[in-house]
Amino acid sequence: MTAAEVLTKHKTRRAAEVIELAAAAGLELAAAATLLEKESFGGRNIYGHDDVKTGGNYEKGGPVTPENYRKYKAHRHEFGAQGVGPTQLTLPAFQDRADARGGTFDFRVNCAVGFEILADHIRARGVHDGFRAYNGSGPRAEAYADDAVEKLAVWRSRLRGLEDDMTVEEFVKELTRE
Repeated sequence: MTAAEVLTKHKTRRAAEVIELAAAAGLELAAAATLLEKESFGGRNIYGHDDVKTGGNYEKGGPVTPENYRKYKAHRHEFGAQGVGPTQLTLPAFQDRADARGGTFDFRVNCAVGFEILADHIRARGVHDGFRAYNGSGPRAEAYADDAVEKLAVWRSRLRGLEDDMTVEEFVKELTRE
């Protein structure tokens, strides 16, 4: 079984892209799968449930579209920041970073930015504290990190021996092979 098949079997969406984007970000694939599982049920492009008003611009837990995202962002300063997309980018600076690269609403851009942020946190703080920093601070972030570490162990077990079968370059070449 390939890594993409394992991801798909366990409900990670757009597995081939997740593999590519995690590798490009320097993020362990199991950590990327963990993040998507925790944040958006495996990579759904949805809004979060943060305690902010929507102003009728989007539906909490509903799909993220370019149209409703633009409405959300136009009123973000008024109603507050909401988690957006597969990696639930919430901090306005992170949403702006993704927007500068094509849009927080775009699955690939959202994952690329979210994976880069998590990879940076893990490199700087270690796995547990990296996941905690991704979520924020305080008791809820601590519980988030504890749960993430448990889920990460499961993903590592599922992916053991599969991640390193193919480099990103080989993977892209395989995808574009005639």
